Amino acid sequence: MPLDPRVKQFLDAIAELDLPPIEQSTAVEVRARKVPVMGSIEPVQEIRHLSIPTRSGSINARLYVPEASTENEKPRELPVIIYMHGGGWVMGELNTYDQLCCALAKRSECAVVSLEYRLAPEHPYPAAVEDCIDSVNWLLQETLSSKSDPNPSWQTDPSRIFIMGDSAGGNLAAVVALELNSQNPHPLKGQILIYPITDADFTRESYIKCSEGYFLTTAMMKWFWKQYCPDETKWFEPALSPLRATDHAGLPETFLVTCQYDPLRDEGIAYAKTLQAAGVKVEHHDVPGFIHGFLRQLQTFPQADEMLSQIANWVKLRQ
Repeated sequence: MPLDPRVKQFLDAIAELDLPPIEQSTAVEVRARKVPVMGSIEPVQEIRHLSIPTRSGSINARLYVPEASTENEKPRELPVIIYMHGGGWVMGELNTYDQLCCALAKRSECAVVSLEYRLAPEHPYPAAVEDCIDSVNWLLQETLSSKSDPNPSWQTDPSRIFIMGDSAGGNLAAVVALELNSQNPHPLKGQILIYPITDADFTRESYIKCSEGYFLTTAMMKWFWKQYCPDETKWFEPALSPLRATDHAGLPETFLVTCQYDPLRDEGIAYAKTLQAAGVKVEHHDVPGFIHGFLRQLQTFPQADEMLSQIANWVKLRQ
């Protein structure tokens, strides 16, 4: 399928900015670039700052609580989606994911916790992995509740936790799921991986066919990898390339999204097939005509809005 016309307009608008290539920039310069998200934010009951303890201190997080659909005498017990943002392990912040996380909370009827893990190159691998593992373990044991204690209107249910991430965040979510897989039974209800980084192999066909011109480029990905883990001899370790893990059996049910015009497409497809071969239930969507990063643009691309609703419905069926 040819490139979607809306995607073409989006790419043309970015090209008009005439920005220097990311791979020729510093991390500070790259972070100063923010792809704007158009439109309003869907209302939620509460947005709250969290400080989550980790082995290295603590990280910031943001909690999104959906509005109640009906009045309840007892506190609502909410499942939790833990979100790990994208940005090549170098970019990304809580603010740029507000719209997505609010919509996700409202449509899935889950509390959403968005993590602000430490970024490379200042904090290279394994900093982000450790932050995400520690945060998920903390939320698996912690019951959060509304501020109106001692009579809370809602509280989270640590026995119903999903993890979700896009791009580098999808990589972190997949790695966290593998780390938790040694626990029996698996503590997660599901994982949602949006165009995830699953392997450091740049020879795949999608890396060649979509090497440039489609927002994310092969050169950018090589730069991101070097920022995240300067020691290239480690790149194929499972904690960096989860596709390379020796055992994927027992992982939670998975919702996985890839895009036709994305350098990461083939490794995402390979991960879906690997999970299925290991007996994991996978719902895989390969979005025709679209590019990496599209899901955040909920009010620019109707397909993004539709995909988020599909994710929310998938979560509801597994709560």
